[in-house]
Amino acid sequence: MNTFMEYLFVIALLGLIMLPSLVGHLRERAIDRQLREAELGRADLRRARARQAERRAQQRQAELLLAEAREAEIRQVETRQVETREVESPEAAPCRAA
Repeated sequence: MNTFMEYLFVIALLGLIMLPSLVGHLRERAIDRQLREAELGRADLRRARARQAERRAQQRQAELLLAEAREAEIRQVETRQVETREVESPEAAPCRAA
């Protein structure tokens, strides 16, 4: 139990030490964002964000198409394997003879 309390104390102390640093970092990021918006202008920023969203959407669409093509290729390979097994199976030979 003492070990658990010691670990808990160390974690709480670490949190108290890191919390101000984390808050300051987040505040600096917000200020940087505001400065960037002021520098680019709101209209330019909206266009830039729209372009980023469009690029992400195109990339997702390309990834989906690629995944679908891979799945189709896998299905074709599996179909060929099944057809090959059916042709090579000994049970298929008596059916042909009859």
